Amino acid sequence: MKKSLKAISMILSSALVISAFASATAFAAENDAIEKRELTAYLFNMDDTTTLDCMFTSSLPDIPYIELSDYVGVIYTEQFTETKNDDGTFTLTGPGGNMFINPQNDTVSYDSFEEFMNIEGKSEGTMLNAPYCKTLNVTIEGERKATTLDLGKYNIDIVEANNKVYFPLATINDLFCSSYNAAKYVNGNIYFVHMMEETSQSYVDMSSIYENVERTQEMTDYTYNELCFVADTFYGYPLKAKIAKLVKEVGFDKALDEYGEDTRMAKQLLQSTSFADYFIGLCNLNDAFDDGGHTNLYFGIIPLLQYYPDSDIVQEIKNKVQAGDVFAQNAAITIQSSNNKVFSMQALKDLRKNEYSHYELIKTWEGPANACYYRNGETGVFVFDGFQNDAVDAFKWTLDHAAENGIKKIVIDISCNGGGSSAVVMYMMGIMTNAKDHSNIESLRCINTITENYNSTSYSLDLNLDGNIDELDKEVVYDFDYSIITSDFSFSSGNILPILAQDSGIPVFGQTSGGGGCMLSMFKTPEENIFSFSGYNKFVNAKGEDADVGAPVNYDLTRIQTTDDGTEVIDYTGLYDIDAISQMMDEFYGKKTEPSKDESSEDESSESETSTEDSSNDETSTDNTSKEESSADPSVVSPGAENFKTGSDNAAWIIVLVSIFAAGTVIVLSRKKETD
Repeated sequence: MKKSLKAISMILSSALVISAFASATAFAAENDAIEKRELTAYLFNMDDTTTLDCMFTSSLPDIPYIELSDYVGVIYTEQFTETKNDDGTFTLTGPGGNMFINPQNDTVSYDSFEEFMNIEGKSEGTMLNAPYCKTLNVTIEGERKATTLDLGKYNIDIVEANNKVYFPLATINDLFCSSYNAAKYVNGNIYFVHMMEETSQSYVDMSSIYENVERTQEMTDYTYNELCFVADTFYGYPLKAKIAKLVKEVGFDKALDEYGEDTRMAKQLLQSTSFADYFIGLCNLNDAFDDGGHTNLYFGIIPLLQYYPDSDIVQEIKNKVQAGDVFAQNAAITIQSSNNKVFSMQALKDLRKNEYSHYELIKTWEGPANACYYRNGETGVFVFDGFQNDAVDAFKWTLDHAAENGIKKIVIDISCNGGGSSAVVMYMMGIMTNAKDHSNIESLRCINTITENYNSTSYSLDLNLDGNIDELDKEVVYDFDYSIITSDFSFSSGNILPILAQDSGIPVFGQTSGGGGCMLSMFKTPEENIFSFSGYNKFVNAKGEDADVGAPVNYDLTRIQTTDDGTEVIDYTGLYDIDAISQMMDEFYGKKTEPSKDESSEDESSESETSTEDSSNDETSTDNTSKEESSADPSVVSPGAENFKTGSDNAAWIIVLVSIFAAGTVIVLSRKKETD
């Protein structure tokens, strides 16, 4: 469709684009008026502003079209050049390649998608700001493949005006999702935000958004079409998601029709003009798309319940629950289910704290990583629960202290670590392998589900943390034997680290990690609600195998126990028996076992040895427990969790649940806050 706009408020006479799927309607209506407005744009905070010229259509007055070069100029520090070509197309040239825009066909193309997108977004003040880890380059295995994204298939228009090219705000956010930056339109202004910060309360007052209980049909259609585009393009099809294979085969829209009654009903709710129905529909997709943590289509309801409990939308959801709406009740159950995961992880943390009380606590650190360092004889134990930047300083301090105080073995405990930044993974792997490699370069190997290319991204590391990445970093060498403790709660970066470690000959103890092999991709709907997908970069191990299945342990330290009523539960106590783990490390590395200086009583030692014999037969064994057994309820589930019930007869209980959430109870999704 030709969209060359010579004047403001010009009437379009071009034909409608026909939808590629039956449910969609055209984005820009025929005879839609286009208006130019100058907007104030806030640059990641309320103090820094600029002005941007944006376009608006009469059918979608709340969707600004933002100019391409303006947008990338805000979210990146690197420079881009936009050029209009003789054939009416545009070229955006960045540090890694070219992006080609055809506003007549509504397409976006790349000569090399991976190389064009290999650029870090602005991240100052966020967990992604990692000065100790810098991206070097991306290496594509095999032939580079040109890539074309057809926005017209989803009735998403690209607009040309005054020799510039404009995208709908939600669409351009999605196209550059790998920057982890985005912009939203609220109260007549544009606000640029760091997406990782949007999981908590935004610096933008969103109350006006949540007072709109009804949407126009045009906004409803665009929001659904944009969701289809995102799912068909940027979804990484994780192995653990039951619907992923079907989405890959037939696309998101048809997959909802074909998968089951729940997804068919969810699709109807997503296409409802009721904002409350839309949220309920997203929640009801959780079961089909659940992959352990990265895909969270209902993420936007969390800040809504926490920070805007008196909004009209929340009241409408509560009314639907009270009226016995089954899908509204399922939405409440979905949220509670996520909370139950947090309760279980906290119970495991409590168990670990109790078991580690027998060891010498050397140091703890304040900060989001929740890091601490224990000593047990000649074995040091570094514990941290989030791949946050403060873990890097704590890890380096631990190794320096251990080297000066006779420690020979370092155990890294990530059994309660739900993930975080891959930069922390790269740093830790660089440290652990430098004695062998003498290099401050590490890399991640992935398959890109958009291009289907395998690629490796290399990173340079400031291993000595002196603020410079140079040759001195290659001299940071520690003479330790390393091992890693994992559990099913070890997710995303907590899954990638043990897989990389195993590829480098470092053993993994405990329980198979929880998966999360895709990068975390975060998005905003046109109505400014966040959601996340397992993204298009899927991490693979040295053999090219999908990491979503988790890191199989060299020694399984869990035990399945049966209660008096026949329920199978998992005993995690063995994960924290450092004496036994130290002995297994000696076996793995082929060294003679030496007694711990802090060795406990003979009875305890005997019990520990028996546990070791039962749980590990040889150094190359993987899970002794089948996947079905591993899915048994953990013995560390918090009190009261066994009383959680579902079903239509529990409407009163669900009303209480939603009311509690609406009152502002903090809902923590610890497995959602990561970038891998």
